[in-house]
Amino acid sequence: MPGMKTLPTVQLLLLLLMLAVTGWSCGAGATDEAAPCLLESVHYDERNSLRFLTISGGRVYQLTQEYIDFEGETDIVHAYSFVYYQDSIAVKDVDFPTAKYPYISVRSEEDQIQKIVRYSPTAGVQLFHHFDHSDENILRIDMSRIASTGHYLYFGYALYHFNEEGNVVRGERYRIDFENPEDDSLYKIEDRYYTYDTRPNPYQGLLIPFFSTIDFPDPRYFSENNVMREEQGSEYAGYQYEYGAQGNVRIQYLPDGNQTRFDYLNCE
Repeated sequence: MPGMKTLPTVQLLLLLLMLAVTGWSCGAGATDEAAPCLLESVHYDERNSLRFLTISGGRVYQLTQEYIDFEGETDIVHAYSFVYYQDSIAVKDVDFPTAKYPYISVRSEEDQIQKIVRYSPTAGVQLFHHFDHSDENILRIDMSRIASTGHYLYFGYALYHFNEEGNVVRGERYRIDFENPEDDSLYKIEDRYYTYDTRPNPYQGLLIPFFSTIDFPDPRYFSENNVMREEQGSEYAGYQYEYGAQGNVRIQYLPDGNQTRFDYLNCE
């Protein structure tokens, strides 16, 4: 689940977000909503937040990650700019204006994301997520990496099973054995089931996991509605929400007792 560790004790994750562009979809069941609620900020706690500059129908053109220190001063931890092309998006880290590649590159084809590449300007490493939409109800994402030396490493893949409402009801993950990466065998490391409410999901299209860790994205980032419960084997976790007048999520209550607040440009 989304969450941000507190600075300066623990360095914040490098969180980038991309709001869903009108007409883009990452999986089955995507719909065009009239006058959607546009996120202005996400507050992970009283100190950590993300703020967006959104224009032109909800596209994000600037993102800042902010931290309020113990003296009440607001610091900008990271800032990113977004450049849109016909079939791609380039996300640039303002701290590296002369980097060889954009920090994030998103490629699409026929209104579907095909590939997301994250580039580390300091290490010269490229992380790839390839999207396979060949099955109407299952999205497959393969993950790999190319080091600065040119060495290629395949990590594995994830499957996202959609229902008719456009929600991922099952998520599977398969990974290599990192202690023996030359072995071609893949191992199932996760098989979770999800249930949802009927309200719009503010996380849909916020592709945070692609920009922060070497992992597969959580299924809720592709779902139309909000996860109420997730299960794996005998383990489960529940989530609760407070909604605004338009049905938009105002507060999300996490299983660990923490909460996330959402502010919108055009919804109470």
